[in-house]
Amino acid sequence: MVALKKSAARRLAKPVTDHPNPASPKFLYPPARRDAVVDDYHGTLVADPYRWLEDPQAPETHTWLEAQQRLTSTLLAAMPSRDPIKARLTELWNYPRSSVPYHAGTQYFFWENTGLQPQSVLYRQATLDSAPVMVLDPNTFSSDGTVAVTNCAVSHDGTLLAYALSQHGSDWQTIKIRQVDTGQDYAESLLWCRFTGIAWRHDNAGFFYSRFPEPGTLSEAEPYAGNRLYWHALGTPQADDQLVYERPDN
Repeated sequence: MVALKKSAARRLAKPVTDHPNPASPKFLYPPARRDAVVDDYHGTLVADPYRWLEDPQAPETHTWLEAQQRLTSTLLAAMPSRDPIKARLTELWNYPRSSVPYHAGTQYFFWENTGLQPQSVLYRQATLDSAPVMVLDPNTFSSDGTVAVTNCAVSHDGTLLAYALSQHGSDWQTIKIRQVDTGQDYAESLLWCRFTGIAWRHDNAGFFYSRFPEPGTLSEAEPYAGNRLYWHALGTPQADDQLVYERPDN
């Protein structure tokens, strides 16, 4: 994977002077700065000159990505086959689909997409034949559709929903809690989660989840270290969460 990343980065950083199709216009890729970053893997030195691109929030990364996007958009916009392909794909994707229902408490829960919705919507039903009631619509979380539900867990009695949100495709997740019957969210938000599970206790007092320390509290060499298991009591701030398990030696 490391070799593939470096190979791809070298190709992106190298100006293109020839094109396999002589009739196609010539263009230059945006240059990518090369840093003197070298890792020592058990005595083997591996250069990683494009590590600065791994910071998606850095202004320099944004500038480079925007230049790449402008170049790509210019090329794609000139292709006469693009609109017919888009129309055909839209036709093929435009069909209703739903997940397998699962039961919690007195309710059945399932995700459904009418066809061209950017994200599926979570519904509940009292019976398999009753009218669906919407529980969660991720399409309303942002105007550009870049906020997605990456994980969710319904309490054992079906009355509470904990769901994790991701912005702009990030691995970082924010956990929110919703009352299923009213659609109202609790005040607290749980931050600094990545790929966490959510496990409700049977009495609805709260749930277990994992999170990392707040960014900036660890050294730059360990930006993703220190994942820990916590207990969150419903209706309390994250600062009061109880640490359950950690492995500082690992």
